[in-house]
This record gives sequence, C-alpha cells and structure tokens, in this order.
Amino acid sequence: MSVVYPWIEWQKNANRVIIHDNHLRSCPFCSSRRLTVSLVFEDKAARVECRSCLAEGPWSWHEKRETVIHDAVEAWNGFVRPRPDSGIDSIS
Repeated sequence: MSVVYPWIEWQKNANRVIIHDNHLRSCPFCSSRRLTVSLVFEDKAARVECRSCLAEGPWSWHEKRETVIHDAVEAWNGFVRPRPDSGIDSIS
C-alpha cells in the first residue's frame, strides 16, 4: 500500500515563475540571484525560492495573482505590508 502525502504532491505541482526584478534581494544564504517565485493553490499562494541553495522564503496568500507575487517578493526582501485596518491593533 502506497502512502500519499498531500503536502509533498502539492509542492511538486507548483508553477514556477522566474522573476527578473532589480528590487528582489539576492539570497541571504548563498548570495545567488537565481530566484523563482513558486505559485500554488491555483495561484493563490506563493513564495520565493533560491535555485542555487534551495532556500525558501515565507508563504504569501491572496486571491489575486499579481498581489500574491508582490507579497512573496516583499516577504523575501523583508518587508511587510501593513494591515488594511491598522487601527485594530492600536492601543487607545
């Protein structure tokens, strides 16, 4: 009996998009510029991956493809987009 691991199958079926972006920082581990954005879940989740050392950035989630790619690049670079309603976390 074969065991199926959905997470691994999900990652194998990812769409990889090569980004040529001057604003995308090089890999913090190997300094490579050979980076791709991996899109999964019908282009609703993405992360940046280094093709040299296989480092992976944090996952970003959004309904729009352009936004999820933008968020994945920003997360790789170390920036975080503010929440739409930043007043929720403010102390009165």
